[in-house]
Amino acid sequence: MAVIIDEFQDMKFYIYDMSQEIFSDLDSKGRLNGPGAINLPATYDRQAQSRKAPMLVSGSAVTLIFKTVMGGPLGGRFDFMYMKPMSIPDGAMLLHQTLKYYAPDNAITPEHALYASAQVGGHPYYLYCLATSKYEGKGFGDEKAIDQLIRYEIENGKIYGFWLTHFRDNRKYLNADDDLELGKKIIYYFTQYNNQPVDVKGIADKLNVPKQAVEDKIERLYQADLVYRSAEKFYTFNDITLMRFIKFVYEQDLEGIDKIDLSQQNLMNTLKGKFLEMVVEVSMMKFNHESLPGLWFGKTSEVEVPLFQFVRTMTVKGAKTPSYQIDVFGKEQRRNKVWLCECKYTKTPMDIQQVKKLESAAQVLISSHEEEGTAMPLIHLWLVSTGGFRKDVLSYVNARADIYASDYEGINNLFKAFGGNYSIPKFAVND
Repeated sequence: MAVIIDEFQDMKFYIYDMSQEIFSDLDSKGRLNGPGAINLPATYDRQAQSRKAPMLVSGSAVTLIFKTVMGGPLGGRFDFMYMKPMSIPDGAMLLHQTLKYYAPDNAITPEHALYASAQVGGHPYYLYCLATSKYEGKGFGDEKAIDQLIRYEIENGKIYGFWLTHFRDNRKYLNADDDLELGKKIIYYFTQYNNQPVDVKGIADKLNVPKQAVEDKIERLYQADLVYRSAEKFYTFNDITLMRFIKFVYEQDLEGIDKIDLSQQNLMNTLKGKFLEMVVEVSMMKFNHESLPGLWFGKTSEVEVPLFQFVRTMTVKGAKTPSYQIDVFGKEQRRNKVWLCECKYTKTPMDIQQVKKLESAAQVLISSHEEEGTAMPLIHLWLVSTGGFRKDVLSYVNARADIYASDYEGINNLFKAFGGNYSIPKFAVND
């Protein structure tokens, strides 16, 4: 059991929101210790440390939540974690579901659902806005139609209204500039750093202004919850849609600026190259000791999948070895065992050389543990190929208990078993 409170920062202002008139009528005692001194979040100081019902709080106003729980009466009682957007495959699943409910007449293919999800970074709210949009030409039949729909939402729809309200609510930070034109240019150039550290010096050099002027402006963006701070650096959120909104609002009023391209023209090519890895990664993160059909893994008997402590892409390298990129690496939760996955998203079968490459990566991983003097993990290999496998690979896998092999049917069935509501696309260019 856990206590979960969303939009926790609102409790500080909108609950027990006392009018100024009533507050003025209170005496000093009432203001300091009585009704006028109510700080509802602070009353959770004991609940926050409960071992029976851990307390989780969340909210979109990241800076405000951070100040509320990391200092004052609640200081030292919370850890802080930034929740990432949904994965692109999960975002495509959400769009399929929301369209069935809100716009059943608007059909969408898996490929176009992935494109739409990728274009808004997998953000659930933006996907909801697309599904419920009032755009007269609303459609999901091709990439151009989706681009037009996204543009409408950013410039005229719910996304526009959401961010316009946020900017107006925070204009005391955003417009607090001695030079308004310079302040707008700093915000404009800030959009090119989506999901990465903000290059303060780069912006300062571009505008030929002191670095401190840019730092002051980025600090105000932090106060307005448009960036977050980590390791003493400012980072933009992974929110290309926000960047496009800022570009739309500010670009039309500015002169003498370099145009910033936020079209993500090569995004789908990148997505096609990484999509199978994302599917495998998303599926592995949902494993929890289920017994699954062995045929999905190239085996005759059932396979019990583990609960993973973490799943990610990883590069391994020893002191005297070449480096190897592991498409998906998973560390099991309860024992010292890891999974190394090789993903091949093409129509041609996987050959034995790719298997040997993954085994070489496993040997480098072993060498790195030997060099560091750390406990050697058990290693399990998982081959995933939408084009299937050559006969020699299948024979090799059949003779090895520590290797699984999933073809298109296998990984597609596995993806659907863990929430997928569409078939993995077979892109026309992936041969």
